[in-house]
Amino acid sequence: MASETISASIAIKAPGDAIFGVLVDPAKHAAIDGGARTEGVGWVRGPLDRQPLTASGQIFRMAMYHANHPNGNYETANRVQVFDPD
Repeated sequence: MASETISASIAIKAPGDAIFGVLVDPAKHAAIDGGARTEGVGWVRGPLDRQPLTASGQIFRMAMYHANHPNGNYETANRVQVFDPD
């Protein structure tokens, strides 16, 4: 299976600690799923690993859904590349 790297950037008008609080909590990732704004519902369904993110190299898994995926439901494994608190 080939690995794929995706990256994006955006300017957010919010305090850094508030943004960081969302990013380190996988349970909050569905709230920042861009598909939710454009399609009414996003691809991110929720965390399969509930631990907060605390370090570079940490891997966390997410439950996902997309109508065009062969099974509809699938999982992603994500690795924290850089971890700079606040």
